[in-house]
Amino acid sequence: MKFRGLLIAAVLLIAAVVTLYFTERKGGKTPVESKPEEKLFSVKSEDIQEITVTPQSGERVKLAREGGKWKLVEPRAMAADDSTVSSMASALGGLSVTDTIDEKPASLKDYGLEPPQATVQFKTKAGAAQALLLGQDTPTGSSVYAKTDSRPRVVTIASYLKSDFTKSLFDLRDKAALKFDTAAASRAWVENKSGKFELAKSEDRWQIEAPVQARADQVAASDLLRNAADARMQAIEAEEASAKEMAKFRLDKPEVVFRVQDPAGTHELRISAEKDGKRHAKSSDQAGIFTVSSDLATQLGKSLADIRNKDVFDMDTWLASRVEAVTPEARVALDKQGEQWKGSDPKKTINASDVTDMLDKLKAIRASSYPAAAPPATYGLDKPVLKVQAVWDDKKLKESVEVGQAGDKAYARRQGDPAIYEVSADSVKSAREAINKLK
Repeated sequence: MKFRGLLIAAVLLIAAVVTLYFTERKGGKTPVESKPEEKLFSVKSEDIQEITVTPQSGERVKLAREGGKWKLVEPRAMAADDSTVSSMASALGGLSVTDTIDEKPASLKDYGLEPPQATVQFKTKAGAAQALLLGQDTPTGSSVYAKTDSRPRVVTIASYLKSDFTKSLFDLRDKAALKFDTAAASRAWVENKSGKFELAKSEDRWQIEAPVQARADQVAASDLLRNAADARMQAIEAEEASAKEMAKFRLDKPEVVFRVQDPAGTHELRISAEKDGKRHAKSSDQAGIFTVSSDLATQLGKSLADIRNKDVFDMDTWLASRVEAVTPEARVALDKQGEQWKGSDPKKTINASDVTDMLDKLKAIRASSYPAAAPPATYGLDKPVLKVQAVWDDKKLKESVEVGQAGDKAYARRQGDPAIYEVSADSVKSAREAINKLK
């Protein structure tokens, strides 16, 4: 009895598989053999110049390749997401037939092809026009019914390709909130809840121009520009940015305003205060009003203090070639010759690890705040407790720093820099001890 039960189960399983096999082919017709990796279209993706996507319901979208880049032509002219459209063109050029279902189907309606769920038309450089009609998914869901406009046959293609051909207008448009060249950007302005500041690039380095002239933290400044360049629209809230719409989405009084200048001109992005979990934005590079990531407001909401360079010493310790340091207890002058450090006394051996320790301790002196300008005596800088001159990068770069003590606090200033840096008194003490060790 047990064997008979297993036999019945096996027969039922085979019957189910056979039923599914023929159900997928509508009406139980014997499938026509397809050649391995049969291409649906004999076209190269780079030869496709126009693509028109017409969904069964919704907006028709037409794209054209101009100057090597894809542009949206209909329903309105605008920049396209080049990578997304290029992926669609590649999918058309590489489209393979999974199976041929029926060479001469009696009804296309059975396959969701009358009317089709979506039609993708394209033209090549030679002017030839072809179309792909997409139907419904097969019962197994692994494929989708499709046909071309040039042949009556119904075929299947991999279902994952359907998403490549059923993009909406928003999917296909360029979603960059700002369009500027980060490498060529020369100036930037930021205004937010923390205040406002201006950055300018000089010799490939960002400097703070206003409200004070100061060194910028290169990583922080670069991150600011990169975050603005990477910002993307999440959804369109209004196609037109009228004064009424700007007020409605609180963009007449934005929380963040970011502007950047490159050779193409000045680009501006406004971001509203958060409302109902959304951040609305308006860009000079995009029409309408759209939403952006809440993180973007934080990334562009940096304060002047966040952007300022907190390193008192710019020197690259690994490239240092000469250091002169003076404390009340010692005077040290060191030169690097090859891999060895030499002092003023040729008979004395300089321990390289001690020099490395000193350089690291100097580099560890960093600003915690930037006090207002005042007479040097206010910060103990009329009688410095530490004076350092450093040379690095094959003697191309050099700097001079003085550190003063006022009570239990320490302050530093750099030659040619009007700023006063409040620094950790403990870091100054550690640097002095490292210097004194080398006397």
